[in-house]
Amino acid sequence: MLIAIISIIISACSTTSREDAKREAAPPPPSSEQLQKELARAKALFSKNPQVALVSLENLAKNHSDSSAGLEAHKILGDSYFRSRKYQQAYTHYSTILQNNYLESFETSICLNTVLILRDSNQPQKALDTLNRTLSFSGLSQEERLSLLNARLDIQKSYQDFYGQLETLGTMFNIAQKPSEKESIRARASSLTDSITRPQDIENILSNSRLSLVHPSLHFRLGSIAFEKSDFPTARSHFNKVISIDSESEYAESAREYLEQLDARFSVNSKTVGVILPLSGKYADIGRSVLNSLQIGLGIYDNQSNIRLAVIDSEGKYLDARKAVERLVIEDKVIAIIGSLQSKSAAAVSSKAQSLGVPTIVLSQKSGLTDIGPYIFRNALTSEMQVEHLVRVAREQMGLSKFAIIYPEDAYGIEYANLFWTAVEKSGGQIRAAQSYDPKETDFRSPVQKIVGTYYTEDRAYEYKAKLAEWESKHKKKSARDEVPQDLLPPLVDFDAVFIPDNTKALGQISAMLAVSDVKGVTLLGTNIWNTSGLAERVGGFSPIFVDSFLKNDPQFLQSPVVKEFQEKTGKIPSLFDIQAYDTALVLKNALSTVSGRSELQSELTRLSSLSGSLTTLQMLPSRDLSRPIVTLTLKDGQIVLLK
Repeated sequence: MLIAIISIIISACSTTSREDAKREAAPPPPSSEQLQKELARAKALFSKNPQVALVSLENLAKNHSDSSAGLEAHKILGDSYFRSRKYQQAYTHYSTILQNNYLESFETSICLNTVLILRDSNQPQKALDTLNRTLSFSGLSQEERLSLLNARLDIQKSYQDFYGQLETLGTMFNIAQKPSEKESIRARASSLTDSITRPQDIENILSNSRLSLVHPSLHFRLGSIAFEKSDFPTARSHFNKVISIDSESEYAESAREYLEQLDARFSVNSKTVGVILPLSGKYADIGRSVLNSLQIGLGIYDNQSNIRLAVIDSEGKYLDARKAVERLVIEDKVIAIIGSLQSKSAAAVSSKAQSLGVPTIVLSQKSGLTDIGPYIFRNALTSEMQVEHLVRVAREQMGLSKFAIIYPEDAYGIEYANLFWTAVEKSGGQIRAAQSYDPKETDFRSPVQKIVGTYYTEDRAYEYKAKLAEWESKHKKKSARDEVPQDLLPPLVDFDAVFIPDNTKALGQISAMLAVSDVKGVTLLGTNIWNTSGLAERVGGFSPIFVDSFLKNDPQFLQSPVVKEFQEKTGKIPSLFDIQAYDTALVLKNALSTVSGRSELQSELTRLSSLSGSLTTLQMLPSRDLSRPIVTLTLKDGQIVLLK
């Protein structure tokens, strides 16, 4: 309501300003020699006897307001009262000057003091009216106008007059001469519009020619939103308007980049595939191996394919994942993109690829990627796949029904813990306990004690007192060194298995603490990060059950055609990432043999139902995840083996 009221005030003041513009912007008539002498005597007397000087000045101001001497007397009196904080008297003298038909050299300073008086007395309408009246004079310098406009802006800001601020900033922009000043004003205006979200409010601003300063930023924002929603005709319209309004602004430059991307949507090289992988940095070995696997699967490795790869290093210094996608689309005109392996860049790559309408197969496990849009596919052993398989085996094959969870408070641990909890309850099982820990934790006494009920002794007070009495009766002659043991209470193990979504180092520390806490006969459940040679040394006397896509020492896997091909061409056994990349290459190679456009490729990938892959028949799931084989693993005689 206040914004609406102030807007009405602005409109009224604008009308007043137009009427005042008819006044003479000229100095007042010169005073007579006698009046000039009287003014000089009063000014000289002011420093010696101000009271007498004030009386003399009051008479001069009262009787000769239409002369330059009288107006200067009003100014001296107003300043004197203003310094003494006698604001009403100061306002009276200032008003006389501001309401005459002449322009004084001191008009700007008087106006600003008057505005301060009116603003502090809660009279915004009069303050704004005073500013607008002074601004109507054509004889003001640029600095004076900017000073007055800044004062008007402060008032409008304090009363949350949004539209008034935009108008004032627009006027300031037109007056300012220096490019730096103009850009500063434009930035202030644009930041004001950032809070505007209602379509009707934005439309009102765009239809108001007096608010044209922010039209480029608003059109750019609307174009960007339309672009991300794949409403490309609307996006193009807004970006073109940005350029037509101000072709030299920073928004125009960015709009041209978007238009270039829009044009690139219709320019495709049907045999060029973009790849975003870490080819430098700590994941370089994995990235290079995956690149080799893609080349093998596509037939590029031995020059048996007409498909070309355009490769970008995702660990490149200062790499912007979204810019990398733009480069592949604009410069290389790729028909599809493979990548990224890394969770930190996978979402950005997918989001930009979706907005550009480029089919993309991501190799990251990061959840939610395919939810970004229909052009995003994934080939990875996802968290959902692992957890669903693990719970199904635990419930149906092993007959386990009660579970505990001990998990790290990081993205990996929280995601897997939530998925596991949901899957167990969906299967009819129960979560009996769940405890988190700091990812940097090395002492797991507390989380283990909490899940077995020995941490909070007050919860088992009666039992604890009985155990304590029994201990004390056996240690009546205890020495000063004897202390009450921390494990007086036996563990309450009301679960069949413990799910630990963390690496084998944490597993080793947790299993050791479970053993110390006298927890026996439970199964430890984990993910594919347990599939490492050091597992047997970490798990203690517990039986581990975990999942992965394959077992490296499985004779069936070692004798498979894909392993033989990799050994022949690279001299090594393929890793999980290699297998996923190889299958991704097979899928794309098959699809690109029948399509020539991106939308066609998207449809072909979505329909994939039966394609011979490295280890199994490949199909695209409704979630746009490529199906992956999953095996259940355990330990036998210190070796990782398939669970029978």
